[in-house]
Amino acid sequence: MSLLGPWRTRAGAVAALLIGLQTLWRGVIVWRGYFTQDDFLMLDLGGGRLGGLIFYDYSGHWFPGGFVIAWLQAHQGALNWPVAAAVILGWQLVASVMMWLVLDRLAPRSWWCIPALAVMLFTPMSLWSTQWWAVAIQFLPVTFFLLVAVWAFLVYLQQRDQGGAPGWTQPLIVVAASLGLGFQERALLIPVVLVFVALALSPPTSPGLAIRSVLLRHRWLWLALTVLNLAYLAIHRVIAPISTTGSGSVDPAPVIGNYLMRLFLPMAWGGPWQARVVGDSSVIPATWAVVLSASVTLALVVVTSRRGGWSARWGWALLAAYLLLDVALLFAGRAGLGEIAGLVPRYVADVAPVLGLTLGLVARGLPASSRRRTKLTAIVVTALYAASAAITTSWMDDYLHNEADRAYVATLRAQLRANPQAVLLDTFAPDSVMIGWFGEQGRVSTIAGRLPESPLFDVPSYDLRFADAHGVLREIDLLGGTSMKPAPDPNCGYSISSVPVRIPLQRPIELSQRGVLRIGYFTQGHGTLEVTAGDQTQQVDLRQELSLVDFVVTGEFDEVTVKADLDDDSVVCLTDLDVGSPWPRADG
Repeated sequence: MSLLGPWRTRAGAVAALLIGLQTLWRGVIVWRGYFTQDDFLMLDLGGGRLGGLIFYDYSGHWFPGGFVIAWLQAHQGALNWPVAAAVILGWQLVASVMMWLVLDRLAPRSWWCIPALAVMLFTPMSLWSTQWWAVAIQFLPVTFFLLVAVWAFLVYLQQRDQGGAPGWTQPLIVVAASLGLGFQERALLIPVVLVFVALALSPPTSPGLAIRSVLLRHRWLWLALTVLNLAYLAIHRVIAPISTTGSGSVDPAPVIGNYLMRLFLPMAWGGPWQARVVGDSSVIPATWAVVLSASVTLALVVVTSRRGGWSARWGWALLAAYLLLDVALLFAGRAGLGEIAGLVPRYVADVAPVLGLTLGLVARGLPASSRRRTKLTAIVVTALYAASAAITTSWMDDYLHNEADRAYVATLRAQLRANPQAVLLDTFAPDSVMIGWFGEQGRVSTIAGRLPESPLFDVPSYDLRFADAHGVLREIDLLGGTSMKPAPDPNCGYSISSVPVRIPLQRPIELSQRGVLRIGYFTQGHGTLEVTAGDQTQQVDLRQELSLVDFVVTGEFDEVTVKADLDDDSVVCLTDLDVGSPWPRADG
């Protein structure tokens, strides 16, 4: 069996050209992009031990394969976008190649496979997921392994009927399904796709008899895949219990309606051409786009079901079943988002290869006609679809490059290089980079902790800085705080030596978030200063000059205990002590 045969025909050459065009087109878009949101958290986690990441619960998801990629990325240079982009494009390329190998087996030498391939390659429904690194390293591998499983199954079905299937086909199907599950839960639907492919390729009869025959004829394969899925679900339940996020109080109808009518249908045909974007990535199409897409879909289903017969009808049944199961998985995990969950493109991206398979099954059932006319029509349809997708892609382009994230990191790195002694207060990152629902994980250290500049966070510092919303390092003012009570010695303030000195505050203070304790002192001695505020004790090396040193503190306390470890008989004169909430100085 040669893998080169499908490329040696004229249709194969056009398929190769389309794949090359997609790689170049999407490559330009991806190359101009950058990391955002979950990317930073996954890269930060990827800096840890791989063993711990394999069993990591990521917001109710378990995808060890994605964390293997994140671990590799984090250890070669966490924020190296060219490497990340190359990985995305590599997965996209192999998935695209597998799509053609599958289509060529479904409908050998059929020119109608060309528009089927174009839909999978260029549909805007996969655009957002390809561009977002953390999603791409889940979506693209699942797409690839789904297509590997379908291809191996087709080899098995077709060669079994010709006298015996190779022994490697069924094991490869199970391995591909297993690897797919390592990247995303939607790989649970791989057996569903295989069942419908088997039905489409079975001899025409009544649907009931066909289903019974397919289930019995391949029962050992279905049993193996069922055991695999059940084992996965059992492990998933232990590692990352699936949360319904409050689905009991959410009406499923609007979610399903949005997903099918307003998200899937327009994007299936290259739309929605123009739309409103709400939040970070929810797309709301115009009514006319929904009506047009629904009309085209209905007409296509009716016409091809009549002309394409058994294979086409099962192809459309595959798409319908997959969409319903897909939206059920979405509703189970993201219902708490409400109706808007059905309008997020990344939640429909996994349908792209299934739509391509559906059109391949339709192509298989279409009767032969004038080869010249079919070829010309297929090329025209492909060109029209590519143009439709180009309009939407051009419109989406402004939302795909994460320019705010790139600018923030670039500015932060430049500032760190210009201020190598600076220590960063570990504040929350701006929403444009890591949105507030990341909670404690959405801090500057998550983004910048693995930068080549190796910044320090929250340690005692003579140059503590606040990274503002643009990544600029600013000096810090203290707001809403208090200071020490007047010192007994107007010349030295509080005299600090090896004996701890309790310094009372003007009033008790409670800091639920990171606060800053600022101490002013002078000394001729050499050694360290130890400061205890509440249950936190920190040390800093002394300087032989009038100095201000900042300590990051939290909690509730009404006094600060200070002592000095000096190598001579000197003392430290503590002249100022202030504590409060940090705020970036406007001119800092």
